Amino acid sequence: MRIVFFGTGGAGSSPYRARVCIGIETNDVSILVDVGEGCGSRMIELNYTLNDFDLIFISHEHLNHWAGLFDALVYTSIYDRAGVKRLKLVSGPKNTDLLNKVLSYMPKNLRDSLEIAYVTENGVRYGDTVIRAIEVQHTVPTYGIEVRDSSIQLFYSADTYPVIDRVYQGLKPNIIIHEASLTPNQRDIALTLGHTTLDDALRLREHVQDLLVIVHLGWENEKYLKNISMPKNVFIPSDKTLVSI
Repeated sequence: MRIVFFGTGGAGSSPYRARVCIGIETNDVSILVDVGEGCGSRMIELNYTLNDFDLIFISHEHLNHWAGLFDALVYTSIYDRAGVKRLKLVSGPKNTDLLNKVLSYMPKNLRDSLEIAYVTENGVRYGDTVIRAIEVQHTVPTYGIEVRDSSIQLFYSADTYPVIDRVYQGLKPNIIIHEASLTPNQRDIALTLGHTTLDDALRLREHVQDLLVIVHLGWENEKYLKNISMPKNVFIPSDKTLVSI
């Protein structure tokens, strides 16, 4: 399994981070998970376009998780000589209105390239790879995504309340990619806004077999991290980081 971190920020993140956008590639399927602002140019810098992905998964309706799709489509139409291929735009079953809304904001001449589909907790199989959408707790309908091939299980949280045990009950993936929007002293705000604090995210070391990846960092967390040392099984990627497992 190969993971490409095109964007690692969230709303209010450092201006040096594109908003969250992660490519997950197995031998059977390639998924682009969320498409935040700024990720289109990061994709081009790494010689990717949307045509390199079989599915584009949108976790929820907040703009910093899908507003970069417009630019990414335009970049693909410019840089890929074949033009934009037929792309599948997917989310969980409660996000029907969301996907239609996203589609309506795309360039008119490229909308026909996007097909809407849904993934449930029962999952969809591509060869040896199973993909499941798992509903998490946020202020709007939101889905994390589990990707499991013959040897690796990965879970991406999207945005979620810091109710860790409820989200990960029965799951102990090899890799967890989890948001940490707020600092440890902002837990009350996290509960109100439906986000996770850094210390709550770090508790997930107990729920992961190999690697905990922290993304969607708020700018205050960037400053906070300078004063602490990360455990060995915790990784905070920069944009354009590639990880092979």
